[in-house]
Amino acid sequence: MIRIFTSLAAATVIFLLITLGIGLAIGDFPALQRLAQETQKSGDVRKIAAFQAEHGAATGYLNTHRLFGIGAAILTLLVNSVAVTYFIGTSRWCKEVGETYGLDGALIARGQSNKRRHFPWALLGIVTIIAIAWLGAAADPIRSIPKDNDYPNEAWVLWHFLAALGGVGVICLSFFAQASSIRTQGDLIAEIMTHVERIRRERGVGVSE
Repeated sequence: MIRIFTSLAAATVIFLLITLGIGLAIGDFPALQRLAQETQKSGDVRKIAAFQAEHGAATGYLNTHRLFGIGAAILTLLVNSVAVTYFIGTSRWCKEVGETYGLDGALIARGQSNKRRHFPWALLGIVTIIAIAWLGAAADPIRSIPKDNDYPNEAWVLWHFLAALGGVGVICLSFFAQASSIRTQGDLIAEIMTHVERIRRERGVGVSE
């Protein structure tokens, strides 16, 4: 499981960084939007053509950033959900196997403890990506049509940028902590299996049966 999780987590972080990079490539979109309005009002065909040639890519970056942001949010939620599901299943498995073979209750308690320590980190990652996505939606110019060089969502752009910068770091920290918990849980499962194999041999029951 640790290999699966680390691979998914690494892919998610790369996706988040790409999304952040595309967002930075947009530049100061509110300023560009106001400049575009002024250029359109001038009625100068050459100025309009020159502006579109120089700054037309910003809209493309914005649309791409929006799509990548949605994908990054879904992927982050998926990875955290996979980890949560793993702990729900394995902690239950530890309890059932421990009770079936009469193992030390401390082993069962360790499984539950690992799950409790893991959940806050998974929740932190989930809440963080939701916050980043929410601020991104608040800053998205598609929410309103600027009038008279006014851009109502401009105040949210900085907050989205800061949240994205800090949030990627928080998500990386969350993934690192979760990977440590998954590794610890894997070691516990291996230890329980060692006890189970010993007990089955003592009872004369084939381990593979």
